[in-house]
Amino acid sequence: MTAARKGGPSAASWDERRGRVLLSIVSDAVDPDVHGHLTTVGAARICAELLAGTSRLKRAAAYSARLDTLVGHGVGAVDAASGTVDQAVDALSAMGGRLLIPGDDEWPTGLDDLEQRRPYALWVRGPLALSSLNPSASLAIVGARAATQYGVHVATDLAADLAMRGWSIVSGGAYGIDAAAHRGAVLCGGATVAVLANGVDEVYPKGNSQLLARIVEQGAVVSELPPGRHPTRQGFLARNRIIAALAGGTLVVEAALRSGSASTVARAVELGREVMAVPGPITSAMSTGSNALLRDGATLVTCGDDVVEALAGIGEGLRPLPESSASDRDRLTPDQRALLDAFPARGARDEVSLAATAGLTLSAAMTSLGYLNVDGWVQRTDQGWRLSDKARTG
Repeated sequence: MTAARKGGPSAASWDERRGRVLLSIVSDAVDPDVHGHLTTVGAARICAELLAGTSRLKRAAAYSARLDTLVGHGVGAVDAASGTVDQAVDALSAMGGRLLIPGDDEWPTGLDDLEQRRPYALWVRGPLALSSLNPSASLAIVGARAATQYGVHVATDLAADLAMRGWSIVSGGAYGIDAAAHRGAVLCGGATVAVLANGVDEVYPKGNSQLLARIVEQGAVVSELPPGRHPTRQGFLARNRIIAALAGGTLVVEAALRSGSASTVARAVELGREVMAVPGPITSAMSTGSNALLRDGATLVTCGDDVVEALAGIGEGLRPLPESSASDRDRLTPDQRALLDAFPARGARDEVSLAATAGLTLSAAMTSLGYLNVDGWVQRTDQGWRLSDKARTG
């Protein structure tokens, strides 16, 4: 327990929304202890106790130290903390953004599956309503930052294909596969969500500034971190759980054996989400990770139809098998196929020799020949039975 501050606030002076804002500013993004207290006493009480110096959180000392750094301590700390919350919310509003907390109409319910790792709040920019993300029509596309031309091409095409069908594409706004997936959705006017490891007022990476600006115009840029927060390695790992939770499935387009995408895949598996991968050349180091996922049971994806089939409800989104001339031969009975195989490539043969070669009785051979003749596989001539053009080509 930390030392008590003079003039500590009551829980009544903090509501749930403002409390969650303060928690997103001073506490770790993933702290099961904080989430446990959120369930039992709520954000307002947690913040009141932190400010009063009576917190029972395991990391109370660390969080109080962060509070002291931000707002100082003593009698004025409460007002200063309130001002810090106002400043963050006002900065978001000035950018046309909005703050979401669990229970809001727009809160994406997929994040509730994270349970004690659910974000305290979401800082959002862009017109896309996060509540519109449909588990059976939303896909997280992730992969290598140092993507090859093959990976970029596949990610862009897949994202565009699905976006034109009304699907939402979720990714992390990074270079490589992330950017290609967002770009594919943006170029066809589709919905896409970029989950950042920094505040939504920060542009990172700088090279994606124009792309992120387009996403803000027609999709959504999202973070669990307040404005002004810079990216960290831990922040990238933490945001991956949000990417996995927002979508109905995760697709790895291209990834090395040790890739940051593995974190998103692990979170998707924990959440019971579908994991998919695009096969890559066995000679490419950038495909070793995605090929390994396929070896370990991930669903193989080569086109948008594969994704639709994997994530649609049972019996929905199924593709008809491609038709080919071979399918006609496959519908023949074993006796009929054996008889066709007994024919020479050129010339004609009589019923007796055909039956002997096929291993059939004469009666069975005559029955099969009758069907094959009617269906156009064989022809009867003065010299005997011979194959038709259909049999030679099919």
